[in-house]
Parts: sequence; C-alpha cells; structure tokens
Amino acid sequence: WELIFPDMTDKAFYDAHWDGNIDKWQKLGGQTVVYKTVRAKTIWDSIIHSAWASAEPGLFFIDRANQSSNSHYFAPLICTNPCGEQPLPAWAVCNLGAINLSRFVDETEQVVAWDLLKTSIHYAVRFLDNVIDTTPYFFEQNHEQQAKERRVGLNTMGLAEMMIRLGQKYGSPAGNKFVDKLYEFIATETYRASTDLAVEKGAFPAFRATEFLKSGYMKTMPKPVREWVKSKGVRNVTLLTQAPNGTIGTMVGTSTGIEPFYSWTYHRKSRLGIH
Repeated sequence: WELIFPDMTDKAFYDAHWDGNIDKWQKLGGQTVVYKTVRAKTIWDSIIHSAWASAEPGLFFIDRANQSSNSHYFAPLICTNPCGEQPLPAWAVCNLGAINLSRFVDETEQVVAWDLLKTSIHYAVRFLDNVIDTTPYFFEQNHEQQAKERRVGLNTMGLAEMMIRLGQKYGSPAGNKFVDKLYEFIATETYRASTDLAVEKGAFPAFRATEFLKSGYMKTMPKPVREWVKSKGVRNVTLLTQAPNGTIGTMVGTSTGIEPFYSWTYHRKSRLGIH
C-alpha cells in the first residue's frame, strides 16, 4: 500500500490547487510522491488493534464516498461528522434523526407494521427538512451550504430488538433477507417523501436531475425512485445515514443502530459516571 501525498516542489501550484482531494489534484496534472510503501496487513492489524483498544481511528474510504455521493457534481466530500457516519463537503451540516424500529412490530401477527412505518418515515423526513430552516447557524457558511443542498440523514435504531420480536435470527440467511427487504422499503419511502416535498416546496437549489441521477448511490436505487426524482425533483441532496446511536438507543432502552445485542447486561461509562 503506497502512502502518497502531493509533490510540494512547485509551491505556487500546490498552494493554488491542493484542497485535500487527491483525485482532483491528479486530474489537474499534479504529481504525487510515494513517501512509504507498507504491507496492507500491517495497516489492517494496526487499525483493528486500535479500534479494539480505544474505538479509534475511524476508517473513511473517501474515494468511494465521492463516487457514491449525490452531491458529486457540486460539493465534493472532504470529511465526516465527529462520529464518522456522515461524509460531508466543506461547511456542510450534520442533521440526523433516528426511527426506533422496535416500535413497528405487530406482535399479535408477528409482522412489521409497514403502514405505520411508512407514515413515520414521511413524518420524519418532513421534520428533518423543517429543522434546516429553524436552526440557528454558528457560521454563515454553514447556513449557505445547508440552504443550497438541504442535507439530512434519517437512520434507525432498534433493528436487533425488532428482529427478536419478529422471531428472526440476527445474521442468519433468512434474517439478512429480511433486512434487505426492510431497508429497501425505508430507502424507497424516504426518497418518496422527499420527492413529494419537492413538489410541495421545491427541490434543493443545487439540484440538477441529470447529474444527481449519475451518482453511484442513485444508480443502485429502484427504478421508481429514479423516475420520481427525474419527474418531481428531490427536496434534499442526501436523506439516509446510519448512525451508531449508542447514546439515544441506550436512552430509550433498545438496541443501538443496526448492531445486535452483544450482552443483556453491561456497564456504560460516560461523563455522568458508570451505569
């Protein structure tokens, strides 16, 4: 694995063009220097040991993120939010909200309450979109960027508890098939909600249908979603983000994020002490 960085010999060119985006740098003709070549396994073992020891460092594949990004044509991703779940452009805003999936089980029939989940997704998208306009921004650049793209991140917690209530085994072939169905439903309804909002309130200002639909992510979306975006527009540049939800999942007493239950009882240490 080659550890590279732009060649800084031509300082004027470096100062004028280096902004942290290595692909852009190379397309402009910028040269790179290989500072060291290391074994991939050595890097991997170091990452795994550090994650086990202290939950750091986060691992971010910035090239893949940009290839998938809906904002690829006007706002390249250069960083993530502090918890690492949401790649962001310069001055962008992390505006997240989570649905507690454990609440959407009809235990009498042992099935997902699909209609109730759909309604809650549409409410949640509208809620997060409204937050954009009611937030006091620390810097005007944050306000300008968010107004241009209206970035939100609807996500989930309680998946493991939902599966227990449904009698599904986490990680089994049948369980994985269920999860695929569940999250395709969530993604489809989230984008349906945003395209409906675009009809009602307008698409985000930087929306360009042809370019938006070229993103790696949109190419994987079901055909109806792509057709809604093309015909109606979309209110928000991004809509889905899967956060760890360690604090809020614990707060409401359900499984965190999309993780299984690792233990039925445990001690949690925070700034408030050990609980």
